[in-house]
Amino acid sequence: MRGRLCAGIAVMAAAVALGCGDDQDESVSKEAFIAEANRICAKSARAIEEAAGEVLGKDGPTPAELRRFAVEVVAPGAEEQVDGIAALAMPEGDEEELERILSRAREGIDALREDPGSLESGPPELDAAAREIGEYGVARCAE
Repeated sequence: MRGRLCAGIAVMAAAVALGCGDDQDESVSKEAFIAEANRICAKSARAIEEAAGEVLGKDGPTPAELRRFAVEVVAPGAEEQVDGIAALAMPEGDEEELERILSRAREGIDALREDPGSLESGPPELDAAAREIGEYGVARCAE
C-alpha cells in the first residue's frame, strides 16, 4: 500500500508541477525551463515524501490519515509547486501548452480536495497532466 501511495504522491507532484508565467518579457530556453522545473519538483517531492513518513505511519495509512494527508500536505504542496514554476519565464511558443497542463493539474487538485480518498489512485486530471509534463521533458516532475 505504501509503495502505491508514494507512486500516487509522485503522480500528484508531477501533475501540478507545471505552471505558466505572467506575461513576462523574458524568454528562456526550453532546456533552462525544464532544468529549473525539475529542481522545483525534486524539492517539493522530497518535502512531500518526508511528510508522508511522519503523517502516514509505518503500518500504512488509515483512510482518515490518507484523507488528511491529501488535504493538508499533498494539495498545498502541489499548489506550491505550481506557484514556483509559474514564477519562471516560459519558453516562447510553449505558453499555451503549459497553460493547458497547468489548468488540468489545478482541476486535479480541486478533485483531490473534493475526494481526498482519490489520492491513492490519483484523479484522472492529475494522471493526464503527469503524462503530458513528462512528454514535454520535465522528467523529475513526471516520476
